[in-house]
Amino acid sequence: MTRAALGNDWDSARKICRKYLPLMQANFIESSPLPVKAVLAMMGKIEEVYRLPLVPMRRDTRSKLQRVASEAGLISKAAAPAAESHDFFVYENWTAGPRKIVLHRSSCGQCNHGKGRPAGHDANHAKWHGPYTSLSDARQAAQAIQNVLIRSECKCI
Repeated sequence: MTRAALGNDWDSARKICRKYLPLMQANFIESSPLPVKAVLAMMGKIEEVYRLPLVPMRRDTRSKLQRVASEAGLISKAAAPAAESHDFFVYENWTAGPRKIVLHRSSCGQCNHGKGRPAGHDANHAKWHGPYTSLSDARQAAQAIQNVLIRSECKCI
């Protein structure tokens, strides 16, 4: 669009603007960057993973965004909704003295389905718990672990 406008091809620039204007407006149906990440995931460019404070889009706005992206020609067919279930793991470490636990998604590079070995991992002072089918189950299990000083969640959550 910019190249067409700079080349004084105003008809092409307007045509491109009209084609993508609904998509640009749809970027604000939920808080940024949710719509952008959702469309990129629908296109297969990224994995749709959010970390707090972001949460997955509501289904009704996701379907609207999906329709707009399809009409703009970015996706050829309706993409499947984001997967709701992932396996979650809790990493417990007590190398430095007080126990620390971190929640991970199974797709996390550090977690590697509960087999990952983060930097400084010592099998005698750390272990994985899980898998848990939902984040709430993993959080409940993490709360049940005794004598934990630090409880946190990886950015993959």
